[in-house]
Parts: sequence; structure tokens; C-alpha cells
Amino acid sequence: GDNIAQRLHLPMPSSVSAPPAVAAARRDGADRPELPSPSVTHEDGVVHVVLAPALLDEYLANLPALLTSATVVARTPERDGSLQPIPQGVPVNLFEVTSVRSGGLVERLGVRPGDQVLEVNGAPLRDASGLLSLLNDLRVARHATVGVRRAGERVTFVVDIR
Repeated sequence: GDNIAQRLHLPMPSSVSAPPAVAAARRDGADRPELPSPSVTHEDGVVHVVLAPALLDEYLANLPALLTSATVVARTPERDGSLQPIPQGVPVNLFEVTSVRSGGLVERLGVRPGDQVLEVNGAPLRDASGLLSLLNDLRVARHATVGVRRAGERVTFVVDIR
């Protein structure tokens, strides 16, 4: 079967949409202000994403929604240039976004089906934990770059928390 290093889509039952404290906070909107949407701008091969710190915390508190908002598959290029799923234990060259849920977090961040994640902060990804640790690292670093190949062109996502 698949492991998390090969496939990040983790099907979650609808009853597991949010931890109880987060779900309760959502039901009682009087306790917290509405969170701002991410700001996403596109210019000359750069996608600039700005997230409020409270929004990042909300995403991290609701990992089931985050993990099911896109399907990401580890791939390695073959000699003929096609991309193939990789067997367990083989080094990963890139992660390809194969689907994005309409209206989901990943779509709101500007990610599209077919995007191939090549690196985070200049370092190639070795496994799925690099994608997941990016969000957690943003709590401290407040800035990250993600190198992506989109339709054969290089696109850099610049993510700022402020």
C-alpha cells in the first residue's frame, strides 16, 4: 500500500473535519473575529502568498481539512521524460499535485493541478515530511520559498506570514 511519503491524500471521514476545540470555535463565531483570507498575487513567475499568523494557526489546527484539500503524489522522472509513481524506498525527485478540491485551502493558496513541487527554501524534497514541515516552520521563520514547475515553466511561491 501507499505510505505518506508517496501519497499525501489522506481520506478522512466527514465526522473528522476539525478537532473539537476548533469546531466549537467555528460554531460560536462571537468568540473570535473572522480570519482574513490569504492574499495571493501573481507577477512574472512569482506567486506571492501572504497569510495572517492567526490564519496559519487555523490551518495547522485543522490538518484533516488541509490534507484533504489536494492530492499530492511523489514522482520521479523516467528517461523518456514521463513521470511515474515511485516504489517505496526510492528517492523522491518531486511531488506533483494531481487534484485540488474546489474552494479548499490549497486552491486558495494559488496551487493548481499539475503543479510539481521541486524544492522548499532551495532544498530538494526527500519525502512528504518536507511539505508538512514547511507549514510548521512558518510559525517561526515567517517566510519561505517553494520552487514549482507549472506547465513546463518555473514558478516560485513566496510565502510570508504577517
